[in-house]
Amino acid sequence: MLDAMKKSTAKPLPRNPVPGITTDISEEELEQIEADPAFQRMMRNAERDIRDGKTIPMEEVIREARARTKRRSRSVHLPGFR
Repeated sequence: MLDAMKKSTAKPLPRNPVPGITTDISEEELEQIEADPAFQRMMRNAERDIRDGKTIPMEEVIREARARTKRRSRSVHLPGFR
């Protein structure tokens, strides 16, 4: 079984997909961040906004981004449009 695991061809995910942002955080650091009053206030505001429907669903964001990309790519191929 260990040999099969060693022969896996799947590529591992990058540790830090965004340069400059670390994803490795200790429990102590996490507790310190969560204990910060500004962080708690931000989380309360975010929860309230979600409850009140003030946020845009991710599906809508993706749909609008695809439509915008489609409009831009169409305008490149049609002369006279920008």
